Amino acid sequence: MADLDAQQGSITQSVLRPFSEVCKGYTPFEARDILVAKITPCFENCKIGEASIPLDVGYGSTEFHVIRPLPTRLDRRYLLHFLRQERVLKAGERRMTGSAGQKRVPVSFFEELEIPLPPLEEQRRIAAILDKAGQLTEACASLHAARRQLGESLFVQAFGDPRLNPLGLPSMRLGEIVDCQLGKMLDKKRQNGDSQRPYLRNANIRWFEVDTSDVLFMDIEDREMERFGVRRGDLLVCEGGEPGRAAIWSGGDGVFGFQKALHRLRPDKSRVLPEYLNWVLWIWSQRGLLGDHITSATIAHLTREKLVKINILLPPLAVQECFVRELQMLDVLGHSGISRNKLIRSLNSSLFSTLMMRETG
Repeated sequence: MADLDAQQGSITQSVLRPFSEVCKGYTPFEARDILVAKITPCFENCKIGEASIPLDVGYGSTEFHVIRPLPTRLDRRYLLHFLRQERVLKAGERRMTGSAGQKRVPVSFFEELEIPLPPLEEQRRIAAILDKAGQLTEACASLHAARRQLGESLFVQAFGDPRLNPLGLPSMRLGEIVDCQLGKMLDKKRQNGDSQRPYLRNANIRWFEVDTSDVLFMDIEDREMERFGVRRGDLLVCEGGEPGRAAIWSGGDGVFGFQKALHRLRPDKSRVLPEYLNWVLWIWSQRGLLGDHITSATIAHLTREKLVKINILLPPLAVQECFVRELQMLDVLGHSGISRNKLIRSLNSSLFSTLMMRETG
């Protein structure tokens, strides 16, 4: 799953193995088939791409659906762009079955999915337009990557490598400097009350960004909002999916709740800043330092018990504040990339919406 790039919509790397090692327990596919992640949150995060591999046949995760268009009726790239639309992702999420953390999009969703079918030549023209837009998406992804690399360099320059602690900074357990709260359990039987509120779930949390373009609602009563509501400056951390993925809530207070798939860290800002904590989790994630804190008997989880026991370096607040000011200078770079991505997604959606209206009109 990690080898399918959600931004580019293609396989980024593959390895060669003897057939005897992969003929059982893996999903077979052919080169240029469309691979679609079944499981949450990979599907919601658009893990959908073309199997760009060097051989004619490949094998991959059992968590992939394999879709192979009929070449005389449906262009492959046209289909890929159609499936990667926001509205298709939302519709597939609504059709998911299974328990929390193990929910999957059933194959019946794709079998029943209606797609506008103009002549092949027109499909190819549309795909070519969206491929060009996709090149801009890759440029946006490069901006994000550059921002994170620069941020990581600033972090190491200010605080040193957290594995080595060359500056001799004191350390403290996370639970001693933040209030850690797991979100509310979603109860589908109690979603018809008078206390419907928007809530954040795993799919809304990207690294350093809370995406509220797709928000669901659940019953959270007024008396529960102190426990299950978010305030500006709270750090939201994924409990499963990609354990440790985190972003800071920058919206209003007391409007949004959060689901059990997330931890809410409310830092003691007289000692630690949420921006510093966000980058600590990013550095730890990228350098494999979270592994000892993740429970993975069935599916990877970062439990509250493990999270609060993580020891982090605690530099002086003034040094953290200086680091945050330097990060703010990088934000222009990050925000420009986010804006371009939204425009590109809007173009994709508009093209297919026009086709759907034309075919049904």
